[in-house]
Amino acid sequence: MSVHPYAALLDAIGFYVERANGADVLVNEIEGGLLVAFLTATDQQVVTLDDAELAQLRAEIAALEPPREDQHPPQRAPEKARLGIRLRGLLGHADAVSSGPTRVDPLEPTNQPGLRARLRAVGRYLETRGAIAVTVQEQADGYVVGFTGQPLEDNLAPLSRLAERLDGHQLQVWTHQP
Repeated sequence: MSVHPYAALLDAIGFYVERANGADVLVNEIEGGLLVAFLTATDQQVVTLDDAELAQLRAEIAALEPPREDQHPPQRAPEKARLGIRLRGLLGHADAVSSGPTRVDPLEPTNQPGLRARLRAVGRYLETRGAIAVTVQEQADGYVVGFTGQPLEDNLAPLSRLAERLDGHQLQVWTHQP
């Protein structure tokens, strides 16, 4: 699987799950793609998305979103080289199991962050940490992220497995980043 920014990958997965009216999401990178599992109102869905399918989702998103006035032609950002296998995981909407999923517009504005906007925000944060082998679990008041990386403020430390908590306030900040 090629390396893509976490924000773009998690945004595409959020779009896919919201379009299916899903909740309680689990995402893990496996050989050949991303395994995505989520609940709908009637059952559990499990799908593997490969690079081509993720590219198709991103193309659908681009076709549906209106161009912004301040938006310049898309330029490809240089991608950081990653060490090891990038495992991306997400377990979300734990409270949705009892209440059932609600219909969400995949193109909703970010001032009312839905699953897609929250996943994109988590991806942005993980990118700033240089994370690899990521696991993300949504909880009622934020996310717990596990990843391989360096501890904050210790650039000389070897890579190690880290766990951090992103609360609702932190997510709001990352949701509104450009």
